[in-house]
Amino acid sequence: MRLHRLVPLSLTAACAVVMAPAVPAVASPAATTATQPALTSGRGLPPEYERALFASTYASLRDRVSERGYAPTSLKGYYGGMYTRDASVNALALILGRDYPQARRILRYILGYTAASGQPTIPHRIFPLSDTLAPDGQQTQVGHAVVGLGGGREFTQSMPAPGIVTAVDAWLSRSTAAHGTVTATLRAVRDSRSVVVDKATLPVSELPANGGWVTFRFAPPLSTGVPSGGYTLSLSGTGSSGGVTWWGDAKAGAAFREHTHDFALSGYDAWDEVDEKYSVLLAWARYVRANRGDRAFVAQTWPLVREYADHHLNQPGYLSDELNLIRNPILDDEGYNNVYDLLTNTVTAQALHELVPLAGQLGAADDAHRWAQTADRISRGIKQNLITNVDGKPVYGAWYDGKDPAEFTAGWTFVNLSPIAFSWYGLDRTIMRNTVAAYMAHESRDWSGVRMLSSMSDYAFTGHNDWVLTKGLAWEWAQAHQAGDTARIGQLDQFLRHYYPDVTQPISEGWILDSDGSLRVTDPGNQEHAGWFAVMLLENYPTLRGHH
Repeated sequence: MRLHRLVPLSLTAACAVVMAPAVPAVASPAATTATQPALTSGRGLPPEYERALFASTYASLRDRVSERGYAPTSLKGYYGGMYTRDASVNALALILGRDYPQARRILRYILGYTAASGQPTIPHRIFPLSDTLAPDGQQTQVGHAVVGLGGGREFTQSMPAPGIVTAVDAWLSRSTAAHGTVTATLRAVRDSRSVVVDKATLPVSELPANGGWVTFRFAPPLSTGVPSGGYTLSLSGTGSSGGVTWWGDAKAGAAFREHTHDFALSGYDAWDEVDEKYSVLLAWARYVRANRGDRAFVAQTWPLVREYADHHLNQPGYLSDELNLIRNPILDDEGYNNVYDLLTNTVTAQALHELVPLAGQLGAADDAHRWAQTADRISRGIKQNLITNVDGKPVYGAWYDGKDPAEFTAGWTFVNLSPIAFSWYGLDRTIMRNTVAAYMAHESRDWSGVRMLSSMSDYAFTGHNDWVLTKGLAWEWAQAHQAGDTARIGQLDQFLRHYYPDVTQPISEGWILDSDGSLRVTDPGNQEHAGWFAVMLLENYPTLRGHH
């Protein structure tokens, strides 16, 4: 264990805010204890208020996931696009909540988008598919009934490859008695091999009775580039008894129109934020562990997971031989930092640790052995180099500078709490308790009688703003719950009741309190922070699982 000096943090970041009126002072937690609901123990449920807030928050996480798997970070557009780290946290919550289809779609979208864009590893941010109608190569003649669907029949139409196809229109009609579903299967032909890209299913009731273009939208392909042999579109019907007709031309075949998407990424969106890559892989491992029968998903995505897990381990300049820690060039702690930090290293170690048994089961013994060694090496690096002494007790420190590893920062931000966030297998609970106590002593602020850990104490260089981030609150709640600290849970419960009174709205990114008492609530429903709030409650109160 090394002894380091305590270095206070000065952080900056841009955030979207919602203005709220000044908040009046309230009584201290001690004075209001009698009016608070009973706080349940580890085997029960969270307080009533948090249960209600969880319900709206979890619904917002589940319902934002499209059929393709696109899940925007902000519900109101404050942060554009889908940040992969944020979406991976949503997937972790959905896995705990047993909403496996939505979690699967998120992971499939991230991995497919990465592969289709030709990136060597998972991008920082991705976007919804634009589905641009291709200008050439379409078959739009619809004068003949080419095939009737239903009865288990499948009809396949060959198509060119005008780009990377993400959606296809087919001209369909239905009879008044038709029922059931129509499933479209998009296949890419590469080197004479036909590979399924994705499937999309629509209820027959949504098809136009008198005929019209019907769009089937697909997830991004799990491969790079335009297929050399073009595409095929297959349609099959269930329960429709031939009541659905695919129209076209007797000579040219069934009618189709192809839509493409340009997956080229550049600049900010490809920023190399290492923790988000391993957060996605951690979510993948937990999904597969909970869904061992989903062999198709594993077969499709495992080659990419192997590649992405090794990418930063094999690149020079990341894994330090001296520190046994992995470097994150742009840790987003509400201000991008080039550091060997606690958060990145705990999630990397935990992700590799959880991939090990899966790799063994998939016949990748060499991968399993290498990842186990690397996970233990990084965990050893955390214990040897990211534990310091504050107030005479060992605590988890924040990071070493990426350019000057001799420069160490003890804290304080949510980074100090990250070992408990990812359920790191090397967690020392005594050191974690010491860390929270030191954080409270050195970087907490009074919020109308409740001391709260400040994730940022100098927002926008104003010198007087305090920012409480929801993920930091959630991680502290998890620590208090696991330590049996019901008094602190009561204080966190009081903070939420006072500063976020509308439980019908999903929890926000955080709260900024100015010196004049005005409150700014940042990005309600933010995917990352709402995700961590849901993960915390589902992990620590398992009774919530499957009952949201």
